[in-house]
Amino acid sequence: MIKWCFAAVIAAFVPISTRTGTATQSQAASASQVQEFRSSNEQAKRMRLQNLASDTTVSSGDLHDILLAGLNDQNPRVRRAALVSVAARAGIPRVASVEQYRTKRATLEGLSAKISELVADKDAGVRRDAIDATAALEEDLSQPVGSTKILHRELGKTLIARYDVEPDSLVRNRIVNVFAWFRPEQQFRTEAFNLVERALRDSDPGVVQVAIDAVKRHHVERLLPEVVRLLTNASSGVRASAANAIGDFGQSASRFVSELEAVQRVESDEIVRVNLQSTLAKLKRRP
Repeated sequence: MIKWCFAAVIAAFVPISTRTGTATQSQAASASQVQEFRSSNEQAKRMRLQNLASDTTVSSGDLHDILLAGLNDQNPRVRRAALVSVAARAGIPRVASVEQYRTKRATLEGLSAKISELVADKDAGVRRDAIDATAALEEDLSQPVGSTKILHRELGKTLIARYDVEPDSLVRNRIVNVFAWFRPEQQFRTEAFNLVERALRDSDPGVVQVAIDAVKRHHVERLLPEVVRLLTNASSGVRASAANAIGDFGQSASRFVSELEAVQRVESDEIVRVNLQSTLAKLKRRP
C-alpha cells in the first residue's frame, strides 16, 4: 500500500511539473509577443491589430494582451485599430464552434472596462469606435438568428452620460444608433426613451433622423407628437424620416391626419411629399 501511494504521488507530480513548465514557456512567449507589439512602429501595430480581427489561431491570452496594449497605446490611431479589431471579432463568429466562439468572446468581454473608458477618450474618432465596440460586445451572435438585441442598463447609462456632454455630432449619432438597434431591457426603458426624446431635439439633423428611427423601431407612442412636430423641420431629410415613421403607427397616428394634410399642401421636397402621401393613405385606410 505504501509503494502504491508513493507511485501515485510520483505519477501525479510529474505531469504537474511538465504542465507548469509548459505554462511558463507559454507565458514567456506571450510576454514576448506583447513586448514586440509595444516596440513596433505605428504601421506595424495597426497591421497586427487588423490581423487579430480574423486570426483563428491566436491564443486567448495573446488576443487579450495585445488588444489591451493597443487600447492603452498613446497613439489614437492605434487605439482605434484595437477597437475596430474588437468590434470585428465580436461581431462575426470567426471560429469553428460555438464553444470556441464563446471562449474568444469571453476574452473580448474581459476588455469591456477599458473599452468603456475609451467612450470618453479625448479623441472623437476613438470615442466613435469605442461605442461601436461596446455595441458589438452587447450582441451575442452565438444566439439564434433573429434573437432580439437587448440593451442592458449598465451600458445604456454609460452612453446616456456621454451623450449629455458630447460635442461631436457623429459620436452622438453613434450613441443614439445603439438605442435604435437594441431594445432596452424592461427596467431601463423609461431612461432609454428619455434619451431618444432629447435626441429628437438635437441640433444635428443626422442625430435627429436616427432618433426618429428609434421611435419607429420601438413603437414609442408617447413620442409620436414630437415626431409630428418634426414635419416642419428645416432639414428635408428629417421631414422625410418623420413622415415615413408616422405611417408605421397606423391607427394610433390617425389623429394627426389634418396636420399631415396641412404640411403636405406646403411641402416643396418631392421625397417628403411622397412619404406624406404614403403615410396619409395608411392612416385613412379603415382597420
